[in-house]
Amino acid sequence: MSGRGEVEGVPTEPGDFTFAVEVSDGCARRVEQRRIRVMPAPILLAEAETLEYHCVHGAPPFSGGIVRVSGSAPGRAYSVDILDGQWLRAAMRDGRIPTEGSALEADTLRLTVDPTKLAPGAYSARLRVHTWEGVNTPELEFKLRIDSPQTILTPLTVLPAPVEFRPRVQIIEAPSPRAVAPPPVERPAPPTFPKYKPRPKPKPAATHSHAIGRSRVLPFPKVVIPPSKPKEEKPAAPAKEPAKDAKQEKPAPKQTAKAEPPKAAPPKKEAPPERTKPSAMPPAPAKH
Repeated sequence: MSGRGEVEGVPTEPGDFTFAVEVSDGCARRVEQRRIRVMPAPILLAEAETLEYHCVHGAPPFSGGIVRVSGSAPGRAYSVDILDGQWLRAAMRDGRIPTEGSALEADTLRLTVDPTKLAPGAYSARLRVHTWEGVNTPELEFKLRIDSPQTILTPLTVLPAPVEFRPRVQIIEAPSPRAVAPPPVERPAPPTFPKYKPRPKPKPAATHSHAIGRSRVLPFPKVVIPPSKPKEEKPAAPAKEPAKDAKQEKPAPKQTAKAEPPKAAPPKKEAPPERTKPSAMPPAPAKH
């Protein structure tokens, strides 16, 4: 401990240590317990998905993958340096090693490759990761190959020249038209289908002139009744006049008149003969 109260020293091994600090003067003194934790130097690890890239001259920028950065010092910040390559770029996610209990096991670096300003050829670049008082500084080397459009074309394969072939044909005898004509092709017989037969029409049901379950009613013989003769009516007697007083009565002159015969009464219209209703049962047949 220096005169200013600063504790100085070089730790020799990691761990938790306690020590007592005593301050006193001629009148009093005071002792306090202190604790110090010595951590090991952080160790960094860097892993890349892809280390080599291949593209055509004039290609646009494209993604170069991800680099995972982890270490033994949770929460410790780190930095990234790119050496010997301007065509490679890296973007940190958090810039710190994930803390204890975090869902992430490592921090990520996203790489971008930009070959727009590069000529055809092979290039390399180095990526370095380091932290304060770290034990190591891991480096990753990336390679890029740019091809010209001419080298992409595959060479043409030249086939050998074909050999001429001239067949010799000799006609001995002209074939007959029967031999030249194709042989007749036997075609299968068409399938036979059953002939159509119309269904017979149903016979009309028997009609009955009389109701079913009832006896047949026979016609009743016609009866003619002769008209009756009108009866001759007798002439009615003349009505007697009431008697008058002797004073008022005057002798009436006697008149002699012939009595007119009574007129015959007009014949009455005959009523049509009443027909008796036919009985429900037919008349009994005559016995021979």
